[in-house]
Amino acid sequence: MTSLKQLFGRFTRGEGNASGFSASVQTLGVNVAVLLVNVLTGIITARVLGPVGRGEQEALMLWPVFLARAFTLGLPSAFVFHVRRNPKVAPYLVSASFIAAPAAGLLATLVGVTFIPYWLDEYSADIVRMAQLFMLFTPIVLIEELCIAAMLARDEFKRFNTIRIIRPTATLTLLVALAVFGVLTPSLAVFAYIAPTLPITFYLSRLLWRSYQPRWFEGVRQLRRSLVMLFSYGLRSYGNELMTTLSENLGRALVVGMLTPGNMGLYVVSLSLARMLNVFQFAVVTVLFPRASGQPLATVMEMTGRAVRVSTAVTCVAALTLGALGPFALTLLYSAEFSAGVTLMRLLIVETVINGIIAVLIQALMATDRPGIATILQSVGIAASVPLLLVLVPLLGLNGAGVALLISAVMRLAFALASFPIFLGVPIPSLLIKVEDLKVLKRRVLG
Repeated sequence: MTSLKQLFGRFTRGEGNASGFSASVQTLGVNVAVLLVNVLTGIITARVLGPVGRGEQEALMLWPVFLARAFTLGLPSAFVFHVRRNPKVAPYLVSASFIAAPAAGLLATLVGVTFIPYWLDEYSADIVRMAQLFMLFTPIVLIEELCIAAMLARDEFKRFNTIRIIRPTATLTLLVALAVFGVLTPSLAVFAYIAPTLPITFYLSRLLWRSYQPRWFEGVRQLRRSLVMLFSYGLRSYGNELMTTLSENLGRALVVGMLTPGNMGLYVVSLSLARMLNVFQFAVVTVLFPRASGQPLATVMEMTGRAVRVSTAVTCVAALTLGALGPFALTLLYSAEFSAGVTLMRLLIVETVINGIIAVLIQALMATDRPGIATILQSVGIAASVPLLLVLVPLLGLNGAGVALLISAVMRLAFALASFPIFLGVPIPSLLIKVEDLKVLKRRVLG
């Protein structure tokens, strides 16, 4: 019989010969830990700043991360895809990436600094200036995304998960200190979230340099060839990444310009509670793409089908529980001022479950070199969500945002399911968990 020590060892290896299941379980465990820390940080900021201050914090914090991910140009995915297929190209791709990523980050910074004043017209001049200042972190965020992709390409899930728990813990420590000394403001709260990026990115860059040993001095032709490799896949996958980023953040980006700071605070807190459910699918998606890349179609479909069924079953149980406890959770964790967001939270819970299913299904398209189809899939939802948000938020207020995002998610799910027979020539994966899935799960747990 497998001992608890053996089980713990299997799930904490996380690198090299660790199975995809072990890496997923390890990532899920870290997701839960990160979730708990993020709940604590959310409680501190909500209780100290209140709905208005929490809304101002969101307006400041949204843009650096949102625009960094919107300007990845597909570089992280391209790096993982090519290195998994041919590890020998890694030193050249690292060199090219360290040129392309900062350049993309600077472009994102310019876009943010230019357009933030037009979008945050509901906010004070001080908030607008601080939002522009925080855009200077965007290139650093983009370099960090690239370093994380490089870790995943080497199956370094243990190190990846260690970094993921260090960041929110550092943020929590800073927030507690600021709250204890009575100096916590929306701007300082954002600084507490962003500041850990600097040492983490420096550490990851050194690690990436040492692991891949970039080659810089082999001529312009080699650099051009490396850039072509990155962008040939990257620009095709970029559409999917951009649409994914927009689907996750477009609601906030649009709503922040349509609601008062107080209502924005209610929206952010409701969204944060609903997005807690992402821990299950994120654990699967993080591992599935690098593991499935380069595999035969039949293997990709088997991995994707089982992953989506198991993760969806677990997420649905958690969603029903969270939906039932919604009013109590909002009041207990944040304060009675935030209880007005309970209906919105329940709408966003359903939307989060559907988005999680889509995120897992898309990995089959990405791993089989069809990122363009994934891009079209995500575009369908974005094309629907923008007019829906613009119409339903003024009409229904906060709940209109939830309805708009839910309709958009349902449309993208329909397209995602249809893409399997149409573009891959395979049956639609079943979303209902099977007895065989449970048997496989048991074998992998018990060995």
